[in-house]
Amino acid sequence: MSGAVEAGASALAADARLFAASSDEARRISLPYALTMRDVDFAYGKAPVLKGFNLGVPSGILMGIVGPNGSGKSTVLKLAAGLAAPAAGEVLLLDGSCAVGALSARERARQVSYLPQRMPLPNMTVEELALCGRHAHRRLLAPMDARDVRAVHTAMDEAGVLNLKGRPVRELSGGQRQRAYLAMLLSQDARLMLLDEPTSALDIGAAHEMLSLVRRVVRDGGRTAVAVLHDLDLALRYCDEIAVMAQGRLMGQGAPSDVAEGGLLEEAFRISVIRHSAPDGLCYTFHPRPAGA
Repeated sequence: MSGAVEAGASALAADARLFAASSDEARRISLPYALTMRDVDFAYGKAPVLKGFNLGVPSGILMGIVGPNGSGKSTVLKLAAGLAAPAAGEVLLLDGSCAVGALSARERARQVSYLPQRMPLPNMTVEELALCGRHAHRRLLAPMDARDVRAVHTAMDEAGVLNLKGRPVRELSGGQRQRAYLAMLLSQDARLMLLDEPTSALDIGAAHEMLSLVRRVVRDGGRTAVAVLHDLDLALRYCDEIAVMAQGRLMGQGAPSDVAEGGLLEEAFRISVIRHSAPDGLCYTFHPRPAGA
């Protein structure tokens, strides 16, 4: 009898986990989409980069895009920012109701902010850099008004650089500089933020601080962020959802644990993914496959 009870309890527990997973997936699908890309083709000259690319980014999450070098990750961000136009397909904002290419530069800047992988070092202070994010909300050559002042100071406070507002950007450390650029994006007050390798020039401690900060401003501010990341550990730790790319196509997307354990990373990077238990939850290590495997 006790064996039957234990078996029944195990079955109920399995059903509960399945129901919870199904509920999470249903909730994700029901969310409006901040960014949708449908059947997108893109090439630089005659070299194809994206082929029939599809992506849906639910609103209110931090999505990481990972994949081998040359898979088209940065190109996806440039298309979403309106800095490049697809040869075919659609790039849509606002739950599919607005095509990026139909917006003027000012209208687009009110919807999407973009931080490229490499930024020039401006000869300005942190506060002046943050003010650059307000251009889409001001008339040409108009002075900064009270609303701009509030937006800039709120952005610097969110990014943790309010105490550095008078410092020249060129004098900041790498981590401080990335937070200053994030303040510029936040002052732009766009609902969708695009970040291309925001941790590439940072040491491991600053990289963790940066992604923790991005995740916080997404969750607390009702924003959506899409970040191209090379560090798989950081992506799995901080992102709400991960999209895996290879050879210009989306291989799949989902929750970090599903992506890590579902074979997508192994197929895209030709690595082995090992799961471990840690005091703060699950963690993963990545190992090269033996030759010929």
